[in-house]
Amino acid sequence: MKMWMIFFFLLTSLLGCEKKIEINPAAPQGGDFTIASTHGEFSTKSQRGKVLFLSFGFTQCPAICPRTLSNLSQMIKSLPESERTKVQVLFITVDTVQDTIPVLKEHLGKFSPSFIGGNTDEKNLKSIMDKFGATFKKYPGAKPGTETFSHTTVIFIINQSGHLVDRINFNSSVVKLLATFRGAQEKSPLYAKHRSQRMIKTIAENRACDLAQTDCKIDNFEISLSPRPLKPENTFKVLVKKIGDTKVIPIEVDIQGVELNMGYIRPTLTALKKDEYEGEFFLPACELSEMYWKARLILKASQDYEALDLYFKTYSSQL
Repeated sequence: MKMWMIFFFLLTSLLGCEKKIEINPAAPQGGDFTIASTHGEFSTKSQRGKVLFLSFGFTQCPAICPRTLSNLSQMIKSLPESERTKVQVLFITVDTVQDTIPVLKEHLGKFSPSFIGGNTDEKNLKSIMDKFGATFKKYPGAKPGTETFSHTTVIFIINQSGHLVDRINFNSSVVKLLATFRGAQEKSPLYAKHRSQRMIKTIAENRACDLAQTDCKIDNFEISLSPRPLKPENTFKVLVKKIGDTKVIPIEVDIQGVELNMGYIRPTLTALKKDEYEGEFFLPACELSEMYWKARLILKASQDYEALDLYFKTYSSQL
């Protein structure tokens, strides 16, 4: 075979390949870990019998972290003495360089002497955060030591048996925090259902429509988010309607930050009525003034999975 014919064959073969993106649909299950802390080596296994409130942040965090720690401090102060030994707050820093153990101890002491701060290397930090579907991103400063961070803002609730049972927003009221603490043991493990790995092919994309502003159409579907405006740190509904003749079924929406992944946000869709599907999700806050999101509608097509990509932008209100 002549060389030009071989080249043509290889070129047409490559062009004919459909690019598929691997999406791991397995929800974060939580899990045990150990970490250096302000109270020596901290192990989640040693906390059995307590409810663990776990959050991620850094000591120079301007708004979200102080609010989180202040609310948790108020919750503990509102408990009777007999119950305070049954709850533990663990704050793990994402600033592994600046937030040394002494720095963490001094900072957390301003909120409660019972709070434990954890610090580890970035590799182990990522491993711990992956267990809970949490993420962070470092932004360089003008000089060393002035870096800032964005990070997952929700508080993770681990019950007395060591199960991840809830995620609540950082600005939850004391009443909400108390109810979460007292109901933790009765809750089922969060995200208990495990699904196998999928290869998902993106078949269409709509960058011209902003889901934060209006309903968007793509392929044979119309998608809307409500209520509007989309203000982070709230719960929203996603509504998917079939508007064309198709046998594929929408099953879930994978929502992720385009520049910063804010953790596991993947509402499952349930059928409301013929050709209408609905899901619910919590949109976390971020220290960034604006966030650009991708909403990937996952479709079940016979034995394959397909995706339709849409986008929306949110703006953080004053926290």
